[in-house]
Amino acid sequence: MHYLLYKYHSGYKYNGTLNDNCSIYEFRPHPFDLYADWERSRNLSTSIFRFYISLLTFGKTVYLCILNKNGGVIMHSAYIIPRNIKYAFLNKGEYSIGPCNTPEVYRGQGLYPYMLSYITQRNADATYYVFIREDNVASIKGAKKAGFKQCRERIKSTKVLKIFRLMKEKNNNE
Repeated sequence: MHYLLYKYHSGYKYNGTLNDNCSIYEFRPHPFDLYADWERSRNLSTSIFRFYISLLTFGKTVYLCILNKNGGVIMHSAYIIPRNIKYAFLNKGEYSIGPCNTPEVYRGQGLYPYMLSYITQRNADATYYVFIREDNVASIKGAKKAGFKQCRERIKSTKVLKIFRLMKEKNNNE
């Protein structure tokens, strides 16, 4: 599968806000502690991903979510993932944001660009990337709203273990 690569350009501040019924929660998954106490739903695919990524990053992955205070429902979630073998193209101090998810019922409320902005403001010295499927127009718009700009490079993932690699661009002048 191919993805577009977007890089955050520092100095940009998204002006969106969360309503009073929402809070952002953070959790660091660990191989033997995959879920936060406040998470209600647990499923096999999430467990496998969190176990895998927590091993690859030695517990340095951060899981964030926007939680509705009135029902404890997760309205949006995102991961901050540091360089590791799955994201070998990243350098030290560079992070991938994602996978991100907004359940369909909460889409169109600006939660994705708000979360991206929140993440990039937590550590202004870091460099952040998101990669987005080429056909995901809503995520592309959200990333742009949050100050991300498309890079020339594209990302390709392997079928096994979804290891991400930069694709080489062909130069038409050669």
